Amino acid sequence: MELLQRRHWIFDLDGTLTEPVHDFDRLRAELGLPAGVGTLEGLQQVPEPRRSELAERLNEIGWEYALLSKLQAGAREFLDALVARGCRLGVVTRNNRRNLDESLRLIECEDLFPAEVRLSRDDPPAKPAPDPLLRLLRDWQASAEDAVMVGDAIYDLKAGRAAGTATLYLDPSGGEGPHGDWADARFASWLELLPRLAD
Repeated sequence: MELLQRRHWIFDLDGTLTEPVHDFDRLRAELGLPAGVGTLEGLQQVPEPRRSELAERLNEIGWEYALLSKLQAGAREFLDALVARGCRLGVVTRNNRRNLDESLRLIECEDLFPAEVRLSRDDPPAKPAPDPLLRLLRDWQASAEDAVMVGDAIYDLKAGRAAGTATLYLDPSGGEGPHGDWADARFASWLELLPRLAD
């Protein structure tokens, strides 16, 4: 897989590095947001001051999920292998910064992602806008042709495509996931992908 030779890697957090725990249908229902629309996009449709109230509730629910964070099997080994090869790592999430920091602490990956490479919805615009990815590439003085965006959601893949990076889709279904058209390659688990780094 050619993209595994690239040297700049940007990762989604929830459901990609961490085990998936978010129930977005429940979250939208609790906030009174429309089904089938992204949470952040749904919030933008709500007028103030109600929008700010719901955004604060979203932060609270996100914190509850952050406290459940567990590292996906094989993810740390994959990240360590990239670091050993001299790759740069960043993380971009639609979550907020407090929840991002707590999740990285709980999965014991803080050392791999220093503060300057952690971008959240507190650094707008959020994915699927390419801006946070382009910011990392600019800071690294790296080209998109030497970068990979890894994620489990359509927002990750759309952001990568818009930024010009390769897109790598974590699809635990083994190929049945709905976002394959946006991915250059897909994998079912970190344990599956790890040996391919040595190819």
